[in-house]
Amino acid sequence: MASELIRAIRAGDVDAVWRLLDAGADPNEKLWEELDHGPFLEGVTPLMVAAAAPKSNVEIVRLLLERGADPFAVSDGEVTALWYAAGGGTGYPWTGKDAAAEPDHPYQYWGGGDAARLRLLLETGLKADEAAGNGRTAVGEACKVGDPIRLAALINHGGSVLPARVGAQAAYLPPQFRKMIERSGSADDLLSNDPNGYASYAVPLFLAAESGCAECVRLILAHGFPADFRCGGETALDHASTVEVVEILWNAGLRPSKGRFGFDPLDGAFENERYAVAAFLIEKTPLEQRVDLLHQKLLSCSGVRMNPDAVKMLLELGADPKRPDKDYGSALHTAAWQGDGNSGRENSVVEATLRLLLDAGADPNMPSDRGTPLHEAVEGDWGSPTSVRVLLEAGADPNAADREGRTPLMIAADKGEVECIRLLLAGGADRTLRDHRHKAAIDYAYANLETWRGIVRKPPRGPRRIFNLFGLDYDPEAMATSHHQAYEDAVAVVQMLRDGAQFQSPAWNAPRISARTPKRAVSCRRHPGRASNP
Repeated sequence: MASELIRAIRAGDVDAVWRLLDAGADPNEKLWEELDHGPFLEGVTPLMVAAAAPKSNVEIVRLLLERGADPFAVSDGEVTALWYAAGGGTGYPWTGKDAAAEPDHPYQYWGGGDAARLRLLLETGLKADEAAGNGRTAVGEACKVGDPIRLAALINHGGSVLPARVGAQAAYLPPQFRKMIERSGSADDLLSNDPNGYASYAVPLFLAAESGCAECVRLILAHGFPADFRCGGETALDHASTVEVVEILWNAGLRPSKGRFGFDPLDGAFENERYAVAAFLIEKTPLEQRVDLLHQKLLSCSGVRMNPDAVKMLLELGADPKRPDKDYGSALHTAAWQGDGNSGRENSVVEATLRLLLDAGADPNMPSDRGTPLHEAVEGDWGSPTSVRVLLEAGADPNAADREGRTPLMIAADKGEVECIRLLLAGGADRTLRDHRHKAAIDYAYANLETWRGIVRKPPRGPRRIFNLFGLDYDPEAMATSHHQAYEDAVAVVQMLRDGAQFQSPAWNAPRISARTPKRAVSCRRHPGRASNP
């Protein structure tokens, strides 16, 4: 763990550092952690901590150098204190409750640095073009933190704006990577994503663009680095985080292009929620392509990448929420399909997205090959009571039929969606309607009940095999609980559709649940005395 000297350095206490050095503290001690925090946080010296700690300062760096600290010492990441002063070690935020709970955690040491500390270390003879074995240079680290003053200081002392090739040495790598390199004989294939041996995460121009520092981008371009440099199929536009940076790159002649995986800068802007950048790129798209582009992005941001801010931006740029789509129906269809809690999504996000589309003129009854948006709301993952409620409030027809004659109530009954059925019945859904196969909602409900009754009585073995195949822990108790809940939901749906009675969880040895419809009689007999195995 951290020594008293390193604690004093992190606190920025010059007097305490002075006293500890007078008392014999070693200015070249190395900090080793038992946990694997990465090579750049292992084997660090007090000088490296002083160079980068947020509360440290140039006086502490000068004091350590005067007391014999070796500026040429390297950490496990094969870099000196200069690399850390340039900005190295950032990207490991450790704040809030975590920081309070572990004040000695090594992530606390980084994220500072300034031009004064960097200049002092440059005066010791350290090289401004220093690079780690994985290609991360001091210049790149200054770009990463978006500090044009540190970047200019490094360039003026001979630092190169060119990326460094990934080295073949593996000392800075964790053990599992070292074994892989021993087998392959080179680190290039593991660390670089470019045929020339570069790594896109270490290209100074890319790092400057991602930091949003326009002045850093200008400095790099002014020193002859090509704006259209590609690495790993990416350009600086793929990393640009602000409109100002995009404009600089655009004026330098750089244009969007697809990378090796088919993604382009606009995809990245949406992925990273940089909507101002996305709006700029869309407005630069030729008019004849813009309409289709807006439509595709609206489908995506209303569905799998649901984000109300993105939807609002696209609508303001002219995306048409009423435009039908042969594959997905419409943007409202894709939004309604997103189930409550799907992918950790908050219900408020689903509701906000739906209301934006509806307020912009989306038709809640627009038909598609899969039905109306209300059909999608009950068909999607786990069903979406939020979508059902919002669509009904907007005037969606609860009795609309899809191509097979099924109403949303029938689909919800088939899936055992209790809350969706409650909302549909309250919204005027007709439980007596039948589809093209002459099946009513109650028929779907009984079929679902039969399925879950069989699963509860004799759980399938398939899930255990699937879990084992992927090396996951299989919890039979949790699985059984899930099955029992699905069974109880199926019972509730039958009761709601049969007589509208308020559902109460049935006893496991209840003797009978039965009903007769015009098409068939369905009986689910339960065996008294077998509560543990229904």
